[in-house]
Amino acid sequence: MESKKLWLCLCFPNLAVEVFTRDRTKEAVLITEKKIVVFLNQEARNLGLKPGISVAEALTIDESINFFERNKSREIEKLSQIAQWLYRFTPNVSIKKPKSVLLELSGSLKLFGGLKKIQQKILKSLEEKGLSVQVGVNMSPLSAQCFSEANAGKNLKDIKTSISSIPIHILEVDQKIVGSLHKMGVYNCGQLFRLPLSDLSHRFGGQFTLYLKKLIGTIPDPQIFIENKPYFKSDITLIPEISDKNSLIFPMRRLIGELNEFLDARKLLTDSLLFKISHRNYKPKTLSVLLAKPEKDLRIFLMLAKLKLEKTNLMPEIDNICLLSERFSKSKDDSGDLFHETQFRQKDGYFPSKTEEKWRVQLINMMTAKLGPDSCYTLSTVSDHRPELSWSKEQLGQTNNPIKSSKQMDSDKEENPRPLLLLKAPKRIPEKNRSPDSLETLKILRGPERIDVGWWDNHPVARDYFIARDSSGALYWIYYDLSRDKWYLHGIFS
Repeated sequence: MESKKLWLCLCFPNLAVEVFTRDRTKEAVLITEKKIVVFLNQEARNLGLKPGISVAEALTIDESINFFERNKSREIEKLSQIAQWLYRFTPNVSIKKPKSVLLELSGSLKLFGGLKKIQQKILKSLEEKGLSVQVGVNMSPLSAQCFSEANAGKNLKDIKTSISSIPIHILEVDQKIVGSLHKMGVYNCGQLFRLPLSDLSHRFGGQFTLYLKKLIGTIPDPQIFIENKPYFKSDITLIPEISDKNSLIFPMRRLIGELNEFLDARKLLTDSLLFKISHRNYKPKTLSVLLAKPEKDLRIFLMLAKLKLEKTNLMPEIDNICLLSERFSKSKDDSGDLFHETQFRQKDGYFPSKTEEKWRVQLINMMTAKLGPDSCYTLSTVSDHRPELSWSKEQLGQTNNPIKSSKQMDSDKEENPRPLLLLKAPKRIPEKNRSPDSLETLKILRGPERIDVGWWDNHPVARDYFIARDSSGALYWIYYDLSRDKWYLHGIFS
């Protein structure tokens, strides 16, 4: 039965303002609809402004006041972002437009140490995000919503008794019904439920009494919960506007901090960050940060974002910065081992320490941020015996067949080693008596290795490959072309 579940509702009464201010500005801010003020922050109230006045009237009081046209889609995006973060506590999270998020917590209380601790964590994080919130806890979804709207706290017992003092104008019903009830002398839910439901149904319709039954939990009230697919989007409106791009570092740090908190809560990593920097009078600019390996390190994210920002030309003025990330992978916590941070060989060859791997990835990330993703790539093996066709360039992090290092190749005695440096085109070696002219200074160490393939695609090769060393100790990969009866240099070993 629905009343056996525990519902927590978060209501954001100042959401229309806080999607622009995040409660971090000391400037007066007005939210308007059709040039009429509908919401405002406390700084604007301190100037004597109030909802219902026109923008023109507000400007006569203070010409420097900030005002924004209400953006309902942005409010829904903010609720979606909050719901994604709340997914850490329960998968049963539902967005209640226009300003609330609902959670079913009965299955999560033991895991997080009880309702009080869950509330404390939620309220602390929302306060850090600059959002004011009213919390309501009750035994049905609608009663929890009413409690949050009225800022009535929590109830863990009988629903009908708990909502008796809730004003009926808070109920999500037609305001004409509310007006009729007021004329009857009914102002709160206690007075409302003293009336027979059959009479209320006869006068106000079946949908109204159906709503009341869901409110007190006598019939189920199924909810639509958010999808499991993670998604992060958050933005900051800059009040006042800025003109120096170095001033973007602080809001960038704040957005990346929110992303890092989201990743930590959902046990995720990401390899892609997209900043959108905009001003209402200019075309937006995007700043993309791609990583060689998925991460959730705030320091690395910020360092790469700074590098990217340095080489980006922005518009003269900036009033908004947005961070988007939607490419995620699961985080795998390292369990550690007896020989942590120790380098040693295994059957598959050289095995680098975790610290060495971390620095390697960080170097690649910095190069990618400086030079661009198209300038940095990795090599992948291709199933072809012809050396010039046996590899391909791949985007960082996308290859499933990485090229082996020379140490890995040396560790496998049965495999014919390959040089990491392959000439763009084989270089002809002068000959004397059908052998390389420089053979006197070369010592054959290994070979021949016959490669005779490609007849099926009109690019045949017939070669005998050798590994040779010169007097200085350098190793060369040379071959004898059977079809041309000539010698060539094809590669150089490290």
